[in-house]
Amino acid sequence: MNDHCSEPLPAMARINPHRDLLLECDSAGKSMLEFHRRLPAYMPTPLLNLPTVAARLGVGSVHLKDESNRLGLPAFKILGASWAVARALARRFGGDMLPDFELLQPELRGKPILISATDGNHGRAVAHVARTLGLPARIFLPAGAAPARSRALREEGAEVRIVNGDYDDAVARAARFAEKCGGLLVQDTVVDGQSDVPSDIVHGYLTLFLEIDAARTGQPAFDLVLVQIGVGSLAATAVQHYRFRGMAQQPALIGVEPIHAASTLAACDSGRIVRLPQGPRTIMAGLECGTVCELAWPQIRDGFDGFLAVHDERTKMAMRCLHEAGVVSGESGAAGLAGLMELVEGSGGELARHVGLGANSNVLMLSTEGATDPEGYGAAIQKGD
Repeated sequence: MNDHCSEPLPAMARINPHRDLLLECDSAGKSMLEFHRRLPAYMPTPLLNLPTVAARLGVGSVHLKDESNRLGLPAFKILGASWAVARALARRFGGDMLPDFELLQPELRGKPILISATDGNHGRAVAHVARTLGLPARIFLPAGAAPARSRALREEGAEVRIVNGDYDDAVARAARFAEKCGGLLVQDTVVDGQSDVPSDIVHGYLTLFLEIDAARTGQPAFDLVLVQIGVGSLAATAVQHYRFRGMAQQPALIGVEPIHAASTLAACDSGRIVRLPQGPRTIMAGLECGTVCELAWPQIRDGFDGFLAVHDERTKMAMRCLHEAGVVSGESGAAGLAGLMELVEGSGGELARHVGLGANSNVLMLSTEGATDPEGYGAAIQKGD
């Protein structure tokens, strides 16, 4: 598989100087897993072994958690959205129990409206939950979002509003609308100090990692886990799962984000959260966030060993590599492999040495979406001249 660019791709790599070796987290995902198991059509998504990719990159093994079909949607986001909505409704109605969605629907009687901002996958998950519960949904999209993502939201029954701005602007619009109408804001970042929902979204993703553990029972532990970072929710979940005292061997964690939306790498450099100015669009729409979530950042700061900001062309190479291996992975989904390729073939050599990446390393990647933009996917997997 020779898929190299003639010119070096611009990228950035950082060893995280803030890593706290004494970090302790408790892994507590059993209640989330049981909740998800009760949802219609639940099945664990596959953990794929990709020996041809491992051989190309000179590592011991490469495994990929394929989230291209999760509860009927082409991305993992439904795990966080469903759990967070269930928890929020329980709080709203003064109860602690989490009823089955089928039992809850007739009690709701079409209220409240579910509201979110999204670059695509999270909003679609919120809209899907709303439709399941017989609730209305209004989803705010930043300008420039792929038409396929807007169509998918409408197919879920959501009312879509396009915001003349970036993702952060869409979040602000969604929050204002939720306050005005009294709806339920289901957002994966903290808004006006409200952290319950984004915290529940983070916890909901633990199901994904528990499934990985179950699939790997009796097999060697992973040495390196590459995690996409957008607002940071999934990355915070990875820290909660892999950085607790009871884990015999903690893998290195490296975060991957687009070079034009590298808000976590910028926070690493400055030691605090910064908002990036709106820049060129990236094909990794699900990761195009100008500000890392204030809830997620302390965990990412203390738990990750390093960060990579990769160029779109590197991600296209990763998408083609996975396509050749029989895996359909969208632009944001392939970012993990793009990061691994950058460690081995690009500017991430120092970071690779820092985490001990070598010929015997067992590597885990998360393909967080399938072809959520079919037109963009088709263009990306076509090799250029």
